[in-house]
Amino acid sequence: MRRRVVRAADLKPPRQISDEDFDAICTTSAVSKSEQAMVRNFLDEVVVGFGEAISDRAKLPTRKADRLAIERVVEDIRRAQRRLKRTPGPAGRLGLRVAGRGIGPIVAASWMRAQFPSDADAPAPFYWPLEDGAIRQRSPYRPTDVDELSLGARIGFMERHAGGAIEALLGDLAGALEAGRRAIVQLPDGRRPLEHRKYLLAALAEVWHRLGRQPTGGITSQFGAFCEAVFDAIAWPTEGVNAALPDAIKLWRRLYR
Repeated sequence: MRRRVVRAADLKPPRQISDEDFDAICTTSAVSKSEQAMVRNFLDEVVVGFGEAISDRAKLPTRKADRLAIERVVEDIRRAQRRLKRTPGPAGRLGLRVAGRGIGPIVAASWMRAQFPSDADAPAPFYWPLEDGAIRQRSPYRPTDVDELSLGARIGFMERHAGGAIEALLGDLAGALEAGRRAIVQLPDGRRPLEHRKYLLAALAEVWHRLGRQPTGGITSQFGAFCEAVFDAIAWPTEGVNAALPDAIKLWRRLYR
């Protein structure tokens, strides 16, 4: 039997994945309940992104431009981290204490304890009183936000550890932005329409990697079965998917890793 050749015209704007199809994908690929929201959000982003690209309706900045903008923010934050790691003089320490006093109210006590677990200055945890009359941290007659209970300790901590704490906070911000940059699905530039398939397979390799699995090719590849299930759900032809996996995995490493 002659194998059908997939052409660019076969790659219509992808269909929104139905709940029934999504459940089938999760069952086939053994996606746990705790991971399904992440997979659903990523696949929805894939459908929207490739739909816009194929329909030529994307009038906002390109995804490449959006990724580059976030990448530059990350670079700036990393540069600020490196500058904060240097040992400041007396004037610098004063400036950091003032900065720490202003930043203290916006940083959670749990974050301070997680970043500096052995530091005695880190605010102690507060436990909301039980309804059975347990000792309250504040007057029972005035509602109090839990974070307010540690406000003074948080400000004091940030004043005393502003340099290291701000540097750590910037690291978390940069890491979060970097994760956001990777979450933006990469699309081809449009010169070779059939490459949409390869780019979509690369995006699926990224979500497979986020599930803690290694994207691989081959007839018995679980990743290949996952890709075919997604293609079927979005009404794209599944012919040739397995043969296209090696090149798509190389593209994934270049774009996302």
